[in-house]
Amino acid sequence: MSNNPGEHDSLRAIAEVKLAHCTPPQAVGTRPIEDVLHELHVYQIELEMQNETLKQTQLTLEESRDRYMYLYDFAPIGCFTLTDAGLIFEVNLTGAALLQMDRSKLLQCRFAQFIVPEQRDYWYRRILCALQLGEAKHFELSLIRADGTTIDTRIDCLRMKSIHGECSVRIALTNITDHKRVKKALNESALRYQLLFENSRNALMTLAPPSWHFTSANKATLQLFGATSVTELTAIGPWDLSPSQQPDGRLSRDKAQEMISIAMREGSHLFEWEYQRSDGQTFASEVQLIRMELDKETFLLTTVQDISERKKLENKIRESRQLLRKEIRESRQLMRELAKRNELLREDERKYIAREVHDELGQILTALRMDITWINLSFGEQNEELVSKTQRMNALLDQASRAVRNIVSNLRPTALDIGLVPAIGWLCNEFSAHTGRNCVLHTVEKHIDLDEDRSVAIFRIVQELLTNVARHAAANNVEIHLSRQAGDLHVQVRDDGKGFDTEATTINESFGLLGIRERALALEGYVKVLSTPGQGTSVTIVVPTEPSQDQS
Repeated sequence: MSNNPGEHDSLRAIAEVKLAHCTPPQAVGTRPIEDVLHELHVYQIELEMQNETLKQTQLTLEESRDRYMYLYDFAPIGCFTLTDAGLIFEVNLTGAALLQMDRSKLLQCRFAQFIVPEQRDYWYRRILCALQLGEAKHFELSLIRADGTTIDTRIDCLRMKSIHGECSVRIALTNITDHKRVKKALNESALRYQLLFENSRNALMTLAPPSWHFTSANKATLQLFGATSVTELTAIGPWDLSPSQQPDGRLSRDKAQEMISIAMREGSHLFEWEYQRSDGQTFASEVQLIRMELDKETFLLTTVQDISERKKLENKIRESRQLLRKEIRESRQLMRELAKRNELLREDERKYIAREVHDELGQILTALRMDITWINLSFGEQNEELVSKTQRMNALLDQASRAVRNIVSNLRPTALDIGLVPAIGWLCNEFSAHTGRNCVLHTVEKHIDLDEDRSVAIFRIVQELLTNVARHAAANNVEIHLSRQAGDLHVQVRDDGKGFDTEATTINESFGLLGIRERALALEGYVKVLSTPGQGTSVTIVVPTEPSQDQS
């Protein structure tokens, strides 16, 4: 029960008045006073319990009202209640913020004054309809804010009736300015896309899942495939516009499905494809598939470019390159043959000159030595000065003989007439004698059966390598390894000199190696060079022991 005495007295007075107007109850017999007091005490407890329940209910209602007011005020949309005369009766904080005004200043204002003038008649018709029919109405209006700017809004209104029969209108107001701006931009973008799509010089089509049939095509597509209308191309797949098989032998349907899967997985895919026009003529094309999404729908934008002319040009270029490579190979082979022929002629010339020098000069020197001996025998005893002179002449003849032998050996070593192995051994000895450096020949071969041209060419290669070692390597030791392996002759010249960077070798420095490679190529062989700065150089020459039938 209430603890307020004044409130208790007031309620009692009201109860006394109501009791005075009630019909007194009929007596049902005499009851003991204790029973009456007990019953009154029970009633008192019941009333106190009811009063406590009412208090809890009141608190719950107040909390619910507070939550409602919080949700009402801070709802993401503006909430207005208008009288049937269109005056603002209630507004939440969001609604006031949308109009940029204080909530208290909005009360009893006409809602119409915030509507742009050109839409006010429309507003009156819509609100009147809502009041008369009692139906929910949904429409859009542009409202004027306190700073003079306008916003686009969506209005949702519904008529409400109080228990006293008074009508009002509840309005939910949503700011859709950004939404309309985005929608306008999307519409403009869609228009630009449509213009680009239709006026593109490339054939453009769209493919849609799950059947992956064409759903649209531009004018360039019709011209490319020889179609008269878009309907001829829609509802069919890319394999229907292709020969049954692609140039690689795969079925067009299977390969097209694979290309589509790649584009969907990676976002785009560029590849070459063979299409077929309506007249049955096939043409090469370059196709690009781009995955796109519009209105939550996924499709593939297909760009097709006819590359038949490019393919023809590429084929011509390829054929020209092949022909050029063939001519280059033939020219190189001819140059090698000419170089080989020239080398053979030089060797023949060296051989001839060596023979002439040996025979002619040798005979002359021998005759001079015989004449000097005759002079010594005939006049030497009577003339000591003559003997001294002839001795000096003999010394000069010995020097001339040695020079002749050196010239003959350089032009045509006589060891070559014995065989390649002795000739290379002679080169080692000559290298050591002239440079003072060690040169050792390692071989188990006593004789290698080669034709004269090959023997001379390999001899000259080894001679050139030893010359390079003497000039550039600064080596102390040189080893030559000679062996036969599976019908090939392997010659390795290795030194412990300063080495060099094979990648950084200049043109002038590489001329010697280039000449060696050309000699080996002329013999159908090859040269392998291994070198590191500070770690010496190894040059391996591999040539067949016998010429091929083509060379022979």
